[in-house]
Amino acid sequence: MSMLKKLLSFRNNNTPKNTVNGGQQPQDQQNTATSQKGSFFKSSGSSTPRGSKATPANNNNSNNNNALTTSTGGGTGGNFVKYTAFEVYQLGATEYYASHKNLYDFPPQIFVGGDPSPDTNSLLCFNPVLSTLILDFNNISVIPDSITLLSGLRHLSLAANQLADVPECITKLKLVTLELGLNRLTAFPIHVCGITSLSTLYIESNNLTSIPEEIGQLVNLRVLSLTGNSLTSIPSVLPPALEVLNLSCNDITETVSPALVSVATTLTTLNLAENAISSLDIPCFTQLRQLRTLVLDCNMIGELQGDMVSGWESMVTLNIPHNLLTSLPPQIALLTNLKVLDVRGNRFEFVKKESPEESSFYKFRIDNFINDKEALEQLLKSKQQKLEPSCNISVTSTTPPISELSLDDNNNKEEEEELSSSLRSSKNNNNNIEDTPKIILPTPIIITSNSIDDNAKVVNNNDNDNNNNNDNDKSSTNIVPTITTTTTTTNESKNEEKNESPQKLIIWQSVVPDLIIDRLYLGCRECSINKNWLRDHNITHILTIAHFKPLYNNLFKYKCIDIDDVDEAPIGKYFKEMNEFIEQGRKEGGVLIHCRAGVSRSASATIAYIMYQNNITFQEAFDITCKGRPRICPNRGFVEQLKQFEQTIIPPPPQPNNIKTSSNSINTSTGSLKE
Repeated sequence: MSMLKKLLSFRNNNTPKNTVNGGQQPQDQQNTATSQKGSFFKSSGSSTPRGSKATPANNNNSNNNNALTTSTGGGTGGNFVKYTAFEVYQLGATEYYASHKNLYDFPPQIFVGGDPSPDTNSLLCFNPVLSTLILDFNNISVIPDSITLLSGLRHLSLAANQLADVPECITKLKLVTLELGLNRLTAFPIHVCGITSLSTLYIESNNLTSIPEEIGQLVNLRVLSLTGNSLTSIPSVLPPALEVLNLSCNDITETVSPALVSVATTLTTLNLAENAISSLDIPCFTQLRQLRTLVLDCNMIGELQGDMVSGWESMVTLNIPHNLLTSLPPQIALLTNLKVLDVRGNRFEFVKKESPEESSFYKFRIDNFINDKEALEQLLKSKQQKLEPSCNISVTSTTPPISELSLDDNNNKEEEEELSSSLRSSKNNNNNIEDTPKIILPTPIIITSNSIDDNAKVVNNNDNDNNNNNDNDKSSTNIVPTITTTTTTTNESKNEEKNESPQKLIIWQSVVPDLIIDRLYLGCRECSINKNWLRDHNITHILTIAHFKPLYNNLFKYKCIDIDDVDEAPIGKYFKEMNEFIEQGRKEGGVLIHCRAGVSRSASATIAYIMYQNNITFQEAFDITCKGRPRICPNRGFVEQLKQFEQTIIPPPPQPNNIKTSSNSINTSTGSLKE
């Protein structure tokens, strides 16, 4: 326990142990370690990040498990200095979580439990037990060399920190999962390619422009996510065993990639949403026969080639909403494994005629989205012919094998009677059916396609004869041999073709924004990506009040206000520039205001503009906005800022002229006013 206390009192080499800012603190002062860069702990006196728990600085609170103290005077009467740790590491724990804690370094309390560090100047120890370390949303800028003391670490997450590079020491770990999203990486960290044990790698929302060829060394990597970077093409080299690849939210325009072909036998999920792709490379994408999920949302794809689609034999989910499609290729109807098809926000004319309230996923069949009906009919007919086998019947009985039996229109009933008589005689000679060996005919009975209906009649007649002849012999009623056909008629084949699988789930109805006033719309995130609807309704300006990057810079003018939907967010200071942008947009065309859900942030911006334009109160503007979009609900902080904004655009009412308290006085003796 004494070693743990020493570790918790350790800050850095420049700060004496058991002191704060280099000086000892008396017992009656309840100070905590400050949250400066280089320290391990955050002071309880500073503000606490949203979502974290504040630790009160109270030395008398014996139940505070997060308040850790060390003695500076020796014995029980020494002075105490309190250091506040966000999360206490329980010795032997395999997981440690410290997200949103404003940490600048790795917490030293996790380096315990094993042998001391080889560094004689370090108080840290090996911890072979810790396997999962989550330090997301902090201020960590450097991965320390001491991370090698965590020899059992398998999952490391440092998302949303300040990392600009990854040191070579990380290659000494046998990590399985590494998460480095939302950092300051401008180049792919080359040392990550040396962690050959990696199975999952997330390097999202950085500023990567290329991927090195060394990534091919990650022979065990199954999942790679590079969403939210600045890639302009699919990487030229990919890990050989890759199964899931996420390249969404980049700037990819080129889809020719030999690397995709190299992983065609293993790749099952590919996400290319929110790029600038206008077409898919046919030779490359045709070979993705193991692909089960393909996501192509929000690109500029105008056509899917039929030859390419026919190669997607394993496709289960195909998402291609908000592109420029006017028709689907007939080959898509032959994808028997396809279960979900998302085609929202494209240019299918018949969909535009439907009511926006219509949302049935089963309203349309896949052939409704195929314009070339003649080609579709030919493909289905060709497939049906390939699926039609020769018409066979298999018989199980005790009679001698019959190699071939013709059952066409010229057949007489002699063959039927002979067969029935033979079957009956064999049954009468065998009292116990279980003792009778069953002979399965090695050669199937061949029936011509024109006489299948007659075959059914023959089988029924045989059954009727057997039943009639055995009415008096109840013991033989259960031993009638069966004749089973393995084919169906042409009409039955057609029916099976139509009902071979449940109807595909087709998502076709897109979300559209609400009109609040003339040329001003309010909506959610999805409304902003429905470029076809926006262009059809003459939207020229998009005001985004959230952390989303513009999708269609070449189509619309954007203004982005990056704030969160929290009470303390200062949305009021942006009212002026937002109002000017909206005013300009309404003059040039139309404006869409959106956030994530279209409920709080974008609603507040809309209310502020209506107040500004009409010089009306918050409540009046709120009622106008709510009439157009009833679901709006600005948070309390935004409401207060809107009411303050009201005071700047509406002057206070003047006081009545007949009340002049400043110049008039009251004669207390007479009770009358005197000047």
